[in-house]
Amino acid sequence: MVERLDTSCHQRDGFCCGNEALDTYLTEQANQSQSRDCAITYVLIEDPGDNRVNPCQVVGYITLISQSIPLAECPAWVAKKITNKPLLPAILVARMAVDNKFKGRKLGEALLVKVALRVAKEQADSIGGCAIVFLDAKDDVAKSFYLRYGFMELPKNPFQLFMPMSEIRKLFSN
Repeated sequence: MVERLDTSCHQRDGFCCGNEALDTYLTEQANQSQSRDCAITYVLIEDPGDNRVNPCQVVGYITLISQSIPLAECPAWVAKKITNKPLLPAILVARMAVDNKFKGRKLGEALLVKVALRVAKEQADSIGGCAIVFLDAKDDVAKSFYLRYGFMELPKNPFQLFMPMSEIRKLFSN
């Protein structure tokens, strides 16, 4: 079950994905960024059923930020196909992590597709302002993960990946 982070009902202590920076962000910074309207963090929790007496343990999360990317950093075909303006409106997948206890269950896929790409599509469909989704892959393993889902490299930095809205729409039309 995915919900917007709410510290009154989402237990974050004990979250451990194996990356201290990602763990610390969830436990110490995500709520602050969200309360300042700088980012939105969605958390994946185990379905509590009808019992919401105790806080639900976060098993994964994804943080999204509205941003722009210089068109000059994109492949030439993007400029031809999308716009000639200097900046592309985009959604940045700023952080994404799954607790080590829950790895191997395709929860990262669920966060990426069912949250990040769906939110991007909904934004593009409702108000525009999202031509691509992009992210910085932290390492080769992360890069390989994103490439499997259709992300492409930006020419100037092979660890910056993107997916244009036209491809996102194709994913949801199937």
